[in-house]
Amino acid sequence: ARRMPREGGEEAAGMFDDIVSLDDSLVRRGYDAGVRIGNVQGEEEGLQLGRLKGAEVGVRLALYGGRLEAMEVLARKHPGVFAKRATGAMEQLRSALELAEHSLLNPREQAGFDALESAESRLRTISSLLKFSQRPAEETPSLDF
Repeated sequence: ARRMPREGGEEAAGMFDDIVSLDDSLVRRGYDAGVRIGNVQGEEEGLQLGRLKGAEVGVRLALYGGRLEAMEVLARKHPGVFAKRATGAMEQLRSALELAEHSLLNPREQAGFDALESAESRLRTISSLLKFSQRPAEETPSLDF
């Protein structure tokens, strides 16, 4: 906008006002740019973390499911080795894994994570009853993207 010429002191005051408002304007623009950039970076970091954690959960599900399948094969081939308590715990493990697989499709619900913890507990119980190695899933190789 075009300004009207000012008299002496008014002109100096006007220049001071311009300097003060320029500073505020630059701060505001810098803040707005920082928020936009931060939102983009935050979303990217969140996606990377989500992929990593999702992969870790998937590895746990696959590991527990694989161990259960191996135990079921052993139970069929050597039924006298498996105590009834172990067989019952295997059924509970299967149920917990199925619940975890379905419930984890909505990661905002706690039920899937609770079912996964229950499956891990059942797996430990079975392994203890059958004197199997109880090496936890945390010892599996790390997944980096």
